[in-house]
Amino acid sequence: MDNYFRPFDQLRVNELMVNRIGYFRPSYELNDGQFIYAKLSTAGWFKPTAILETADNRWELVPKGLFRRTLYINKSATENIGSVKPEAWTRKISLGMNDGFQAHFTSKKVFSRTVYLNSDQYGDMFSIEPNLWKFKMPFRVTFNRDILKQVPEIGMYMLIGIYMVLLRQQQAAAAH
Repeated sequence: MDNYFRPFDQLRVNELMVNRIGYFRPSYELNDGQFIYAKLSTAGWFKPTAILETADNRWELVPKGLFRRTLYINKSATENIGSVKPEAWTRKISLGMNDGFQAHFTSKKVFSRTVYLNSDQYGDMFSIEPNLWKFKMPFRVTFNRDILKQVPEIGMYMLIGIYMVLLRQQQAAAAH
């Protein structure tokens, strides 16, 4: 894409921070304190679309319909590469890619705010932990660096997880 993002294969730490930029239409940057590796932003009002960007690719998370919970992962306007679906009556979110990759975003404990991406093939891939009372750095992502070599699209999965946590926070705030 451009030189704005650093590739994930050059990552040298096991923890990334998420910086919130803006107030009304915030975007979120995944960084290690020095370099930016990925960005999450949104577009649209009635059918909001999440835009996920890394050094190599750009994806969109598009809702299936106005009142549907399923989100499609699109690489371009016409190419669907997977879907994300929150399961009913649980806190589990299923991630299914067209290439056969399957994983779930889950919380291991009932009252825990930390969300893990878990797949049968790789186990726990990373965790997203909300930072309480930190408006500018709302999340911290922890992972094993070995997973970067095994899963090339790990940046996209991290951004999807952050977006799903943000959606859950918005839904919880709207319920009060």
